[in-house]
Amino acid sequence: RTTSARLVRPSLNSSPPPQVGRKWYDSVSRLVGIAVGDGRHIFFDPFYWEIMAAAGIAVAASGGYLKIVNLSSKGKADVRQIEDMSLNVLIWINPERTVLPIILELMQSGMPVISVGRRLGCDHLHYVGLDYKSIGRLVADYFLSRGHTRVIFVAHNRSEWYELQLDGFKSAFAAKGLRHDNRLTLYGDKDIDAKWSGLIERRISFTGVYADGLFLQKVLQALEAVGMRIPEDCLVVGAEHAIRIIKEPNCVKVIKPTERIGRTAGEEMMRLVRGEGKGGRISKMYDAEIIDQKGNTP
Repeated sequence: RTTSARLVRPSLNSSPPPQVGRKWYDSVSRLVGIAVGDGRHIFFDPFYWEIMAAAGIAVAASGGYLKIVNLSSKGKADVRQIEDMSLNVLIWINPERTVLPIILELMQSGMPVISVGRRLGCDHLHYVGLDYKSIGRLVADYFLSRGHTRVIFVAHNRSEWYELQLDGFKSAFAAKGLRHDNRLTLYGDKDIDAKWSGLIERRISFTGVYADGLFLQKVLQALEAVGMRIPEDCLVVGAEHAIRIIKEPNCVKVIKPTERIGRTAGEEMMRLVRGEGKGGRISKMYDAEIIDQKGNTP
């Protein structure tokens, strides 16, 4: 059966959609939930849009539609506006830890919340997403299998998913009786250029770099600045969606199952809407895979 889902991306503070659009929605489907994109960069990242699209299609298959919004502020007003929509379920994409009180308040009001991307340390929160620690191990094992023990790990910030990846990355080194040099862990949210320069000036050697997310572009620029070729001088591994944007064919890709994550989130949303699975917490994590420059899976 062919189904379709129409995704809309207004701010919570924007005006309602035109009456023509509202009538179209009412005539073909019913609003069952909302997907909130949390974060300043989220709507520029195809990783999240692919998840949202898959979730919307899964919801449409059950006769509903999913409204997509970008959460522009972190105040009580956002809770009120979400509650006023009288929705059944909330899917929260990439929630920041600072919004956990809002999520808890919504849950206390009886609205199930499915978090995609972060657990936030909340035992009662439904979760669908990646196994980030497994990704870290996967990447480290790939480098180690090719003889690279001096690998830079670039994280955008100290958020939950980067810390879990780093933990898995270090554990893979430890399993081989090796230790990841902490000087090769760079957090890119501040002074990334200065940090790269510091590595070069101190002559700290490295033969590989892993950079998740769109920070990969800065990594490539930094390598080019010091005359390092990819992959001859430095093996670079990055997220497939970032490599797709940057169009760097010599990087090794980490493929994340965005379609499967989004579809699962949408299907679980509809199960909650139908009143199925009450009393149990949803917890589904998926692994990534690596594709090399020739399109092969190691």
